Amino acid sequence: MSKFLGTLVLSLTLFCSSAFAQQVTGPVAYPQDDVRTITFLLSGYHELAPRASFEAVPNGAAIVDALARRPHSFVSDRALIALGQYWPSADAYLLYAKVVASDATPVGTRHRAVLMFAQAFGDRAIPALRPLLASDDLQLQITTVQALGRIGTDESRDIVIALASTTTNPLLLEQIDRSSRVLR
Repeated sequence: MSKFLGTLVLSLTLFCSSAFAQQVTGPVAYPQDDVRTITFLLSGYHELAPRASFEAVPNGAAIVDALARRPHSFVSDRALIALGQYWPSADAYLLYAKVVASDATPVGTRHRAVLMFAQAFGDRAIPALRPLLASDDLQLQITTVQALGRIGTDESRDIVIALASTTTNPLLLEQIDRSSRVLR
């Protein structure tokens, strides 16, 4: 029975990775077998594959970058996370700044990008994150305060403390309190 389940899981994984690969084939200018391999590595449910797995594929980092710039999908979202986690370059910074600033970015993608942007770029992300605190989207404000708390520098602490004096929203104040405790 367990062998059957293992075979079923492997079959479903290969089927799903094939479906994801079909989403990303096309204008990505790399061999499609390499794109499919990278897509498979990005398709993990919980954690990204190790950086070495991506780099074992010819042009692996470049393929991840190309996939992150495609229209929003599961694969492009995972590629964006991989860029921030493994290759936080100047180009990745600009992509993150664009994604977090755009109201056209899907909500879930935007929130994950805000948190990864702070994690990957620290203080350098603050200029792109600060305008999000004035958003009409309360949840985006809360996520941004969480991200600033994770940055954990004097500048990010000062921004969070200043926000506490200008807001009356109890949910936002609760996140500010949690983030302030981390920043102390």
